[in-house]
Amino acid sequence: MSRKKTFTDFSELLLADLERIFRNDTTWTRRDLLALHRRICDLCCTALIETRRSQKAGRKVYLALKNFLTIRLKSIVEELESINDEQELLCEYNRCWKSYQASVTVLDIGCSYLNENWLKREILEDRDDVYTIYRLGMILWKSILFTPIDRSLINAINHTMVGEIHDQPINRSKIYTALQSIVDILGNDVNQSCSVLEKMTNVFQSNVIQFFESESKTLFRSLLESDLRGELQLFVKCAIIYKPAIEPDLCNTLSAHLECLLKNSIDRCGKLNYERDYVQAIWGLRKVPLLRAFADRKELIAKVDYVCDEVINKKPEGKKEGNTPLIFARYCHMLMLNKPSSENEEITLRNEMKKIVDVVLYLSEENRKSFTNDYFALLKKRCIDDTSASDKNESLLISMLAKDLGSDFQVKGRIERNEMNASNGIQAKCQEFLVGIGLKVQIDFRVKFFKVRQLEGSINGIRLPVELEQFENEFRLFWSKEFNRYGLNFHPLKSWGELTMNSSSQKCYTLRVNTLQMALLLQFNHQNTFAVQKLAENVGTSAETLIQVMCPLIDHKLLIASENSAPLTPTSSITVCRDYNRKRSLINCLKSIAPMGQKPTTERNMNIQELDTTIVRIMERKKQLQLKRLIHEVTLEPKHHSSSIFIIDARIKHFLKNKYLELSSDEKVIKLSKI
Repeated sequence: MSRKKTFTDFSELLLADLERIFRNDTTWTRRDLLALHRRICDLCCTALIETRRSQKAGRKVYLALKNFLTIRLKSIVEELESINDEQELLCEYNRCWKSYQASVTVLDIGCSYLNENWLKREILEDRDDVYTIYRLGMILWKSILFTPIDRSLINAINHTMVGEIHDQPINRSKIYTALQSIVDILGNDVNQSCSVLEKMTNVFQSNVIQFFESESKTLFRSLLESDLRGELQLFVKCAIIYKPAIEPDLCNTLSAHLECLLKNSIDRCGKLNYERDYVQAIWGLRKVPLLRAFADRKELIAKVDYVCDEVINKKPEGKKEGNTPLIFARYCHMLMLNKPSSENEEITLRNEMKKIVDVVLYLSEENRKSFTNDYFALLKKRCIDDTSASDKNESLLISMLAKDLGSDFQVKGRIERNEMNASNGIQAKCQEFLVGIGLKVQIDFRVKFFKVRQLEGSINGIRLPVELEQFENEFRLFWSKEFNRYGLNFHPLKSWGELTMNSSSQKCYTLRVNTLQMALLLQFNHQNTFAVQKLAENVGTSAETLIQVMCPLIDHKLLIASENSAPLTPTSSITVCRDYNRKRSLINCLKSIAPMGQKPTTERNMNIQELDTTIVRIMERKKQLQLKRLIHEVTLEPKHHSSSIFIIDARIKHFLKNKYLELSSDEKVIKLSKI
């Protein structure tokens, strides 16, 4: 049977931990620090069982720590009092201070239970002889070590600075560390009858004070550029204790440093994933490790928000990258296009959604309105194109953004959610209605319901072929019965369906096309060859619009132009391919067609961007591949099942040209460039 541990057992373990801390054991880890915290809690709990009083238990631990520090300091002061040379005293004092201050800082963290729980209750009971462990360490340092040698140490500092006046080289770091220690112990002194600045001015010569202040400004800049968070935290605390009025100067220096960091991060944003990198740069600034050194200084922490606000809302100078609201909206658009395939990817997506919500809060009132307009314009585009990966994620992101973006976003978000819900309910109602009146349902309705007067880019007057007329009439009948208050407008370029093409008795293909492409292809059920102008008249649209929707069909070799190399004109002759042969049975011909007079760049650029991202991701994973194998790997991606091999090959050649990829010596294998 194991016996119950007593207070003595725990105190012996605590003593071993203290010895490790104060000999600056380099193997001390965060796990050890957590173990120390638990051990102190166990000490208090063990003492609590013996004494039945929690405060008495904590005091027992507190006195044990105080006794350890006292013994430690008494052994140090004996060595320092025996030193007669001023420079040797200064060097030895600095060495002892650095070691002691670092150890007490670690011990203070490990004793957070005493500092945050026990100490507060002691103060409520009007006990004024207890302090946080760090302050206790400084008070003991002053009374046991500093007071016996203070005159010798002050003389050493003053005499050293006099030597600098006579052009004698001095160790500036050594002088500064000694002054910083004096500021720290004076700031934690029990007797606070006057400010630390007044005490320092009364003790030191004016040139020493000027040296300390000028060196502080220089040191702050260098510490910001380093990873020495502990030293930065001590510096800020001592600088503000010494002279509270210095904080605005520190804030200005920190602002300039953070602004430089953010601008450098934005300049490094890659063209392939500019929106993601831009959001990460802003969000990442709030996670810079050095900011933890300012955890208790609200004025300094506030500078992060100030810098983000200034950089984000700076008016662009004609650059596309400077339109921050559009960048944020496009990143939301990209997130909503991705469908997570695993739980980890789902968690990653949620985290990215939280990031975009955090950074959007920095937008000014004017930019928030711009973001709202851009966001809902792209949302409507996703709904019409049916490219949104998840209605659940769409609603979640709208809800997250609506909490902080004001009433305008909330109203638009509510309208969009109502329209999405209406769209989801229409299909079921239509099926029930048609069955109820005895009509055989021969079409899968996937309606997007929007309360707008006219859909952008819609084509009026299109004539559907006989094969589609019945389906249109069935749906219009349903619509007139259920939604007679609203008009109905078909969007031939955005609506889509699937056709079955039998190229031979043994092979058939499924063609995924928009309604206008469907009407175009169905014309070839009656005739093998048409002029472009004749086809346009048959489907009721212009030759220019028909040429745009015809290009993907020609790219997939479903239709053949009479002159392959020449641009299509109204007089060009178009023939259907009778001996069509492809490995894949699903041919995706969908392509966003911009209204006349507009350039269809947005979606095309987005598709190219996704393709480039896929190529980069595959090459970073595989390191090197043969050209055919790389193309095959790209086509295995769900988003690029139906991507043209010629386009993939062109993007790979683009990477080769720009030196991101390179060919092996035999020009058969593609690998990552060493540049």
